[in-house]
Amino acid sequence: TTNNTQAFTKTYASGSSYSVTIQTQPSGQTCTLSSNATGTITANTTVTATCISNFTISVAATGLTGTLVVQDNQSDTLTFTTNNTQTFANTYASGSSYTVTIQTQPSGQTCTLSSNATGTITSNITVTATCVVSGNNLTISLAATGLSGTVVTQDDQGDTLTFTTNNTQTFTKTYTSGTAYAVYVTSQPSAQACTPTYSTGTITSNITITLACATGATRPLGTVSGVSSISCQGSIKNGVCQQMTVSCPGLPDVQAYVKTNTPSGTSLGTVTYNVGTDGNGLYDSIFTFGSTAVGNVLAAGYTTVQISWGTPFNANQPDGWVLGPGGLLATACRYATVTKWIYDNIQNNTSLPYCATANSGGAGALAYALSQYPSSDILSMAEVTSGPPPGRLDWGCGCTQGKVAVQCGDASTLGTCFGRADAPVWDPAYNPTATTGVCTNAVTGTLPPGGLNFFFGDSVEAPGANYNYPHTFVNLVFGGSDGSSAIPGGQDWFNHITSTKSQACVAGGIHSMANTQAGALQIANDLIANCKLQ
Repeated sequence: TTNNTQAFTKTYASGSSYSVTIQTQPSGQTCTLSSNATGTITANTTVTATCISNFTISVAATGLTGTLVVQDNQSDTLTFTTNNTQTFANTYASGSSYTVTIQTQPSGQTCTLSSNATGTITSNITVTATCVVSGNNLTISLAATGLSGTVVTQDDQGDTLTFTTNNTQTFTKTYTSGTAYAVYVTSQPSAQACTPTYSTGTITSNITITLACATGATRPLGTVSGVSSISCQGSIKNGVCQQMTVSCPGLPDVQAYVKTNTPSGTSLGTVTYNVGTDGNGLYDSIFTFGSTAVGNVLAAGYTTVQISWGTPFNANQPDGWVLGPGGLLATACRYATVTKWIYDNIQNNTSLPYCATANSGGAGALAYALSQYPSSDILSMAEVTSGPPPGRLDWGCGCTQGKVAVQCGDASTLGTCFGRADAPVWDPAYNPTATTGVCTNAVTGTLPPGGLNFFFGDSVEAPGANYNYPHTFVNLVFGGSDGSSAIPGGQDWFNHITSTKSQACVAGGIHSMANTQAGALQIANDLIANCKLQ
């Protein structure tokens, strides 16, 4: 039981034959006898038993979803159906060579062995088998949440998934690693809208996209973080400027910037300003008479907060609040989230009115906030000018509606098609890197999967829209000389509103409302007169 020398009890006559054999090997070792273990004895003889350790080889499987079979060079095999660690039955003497190989790969996966799968054994070892999805078998799954009704989706390979309950489903067709993919919501539930309406990217592993279904009253906001003070800009002086990171479900983070000016006396309330297209720019500087629209309200005793989604603070965010992928209904979360942050952190007084104005594309963000997000819970007044253009994206991108009746200007009807000039404003909401975007393709005749239903389901008026705002007075302002497609889309949205509302038409007013003095004064005077608790 220890290393020592012992003698057999019985003796041998000189010249007689002898033989020494191993009857029982020690556990975990292999002993061999020296060459004089057998022979003819002529003197006292010492036979040496040299013992060396035996070692085991184990295999640990990770990432496995199928059946994996591995083999060693002694023809032992191990079969795995779950992630676990197993040990070959045969052992190896210290110093001997060994090799572990994969005999059978799991279906749809490729497993590789760690670098110690071959070598010279000197201790017990564990070889790791790491299994990943094969590069040509990647899958896309959708997980529906909050669903009440039926939602239909389609991938860019023509496969469809239909949900009637909250569950996770996987498209049948697979993707090769490194290829692009796109997923569309082709049909929304009758009383809800699910986001993201459009997802795209480059696939490198199996992915699951959360499909969040909600109404305008229940759709969640995002979060604001990393708020810090920055150097102020813009034509109105003595402002306080801040930057913040805005995070919304299923979207890339973006930076938002706010410029706050406070009145000399006790504030009568707070008014926010958002410019057109994707929200890049400060209202007091981007419009010719923007400082009038802001400054007059400030002079009347209101705190003014201008929102920018890039310039002049950041030139590297050209798509502003519209940046996707995800679709406009999803990206509008950013404006609604910042609106709530201003209410909680700058207004911070529920006894005072909180109001907002926005122009054109910014009016789109404001309309989404009212109809598809719960911003009507906190806004006392909304001054909506020159829009919202995305009230009906199926009209604007689809270009099949023709002309719609309007109530401002010389024309009684206006065309609804965005055309090649305005469609690119909304393309980044779907794929910001595409050479030609989803909306632009549609205005030139190539509709996405789902056709017009896809665009309607991403509109301000998408199913589940809220049009009753007990706490919010909505004032719609168009310019008499504005013949853009934003007007019929905005008119239709306004016509659906069932709570207190009013509409004004500025004679000679143009699409960029505050680019004329009359338009800027209309905005300022409306806000001063109507920014009150409802």
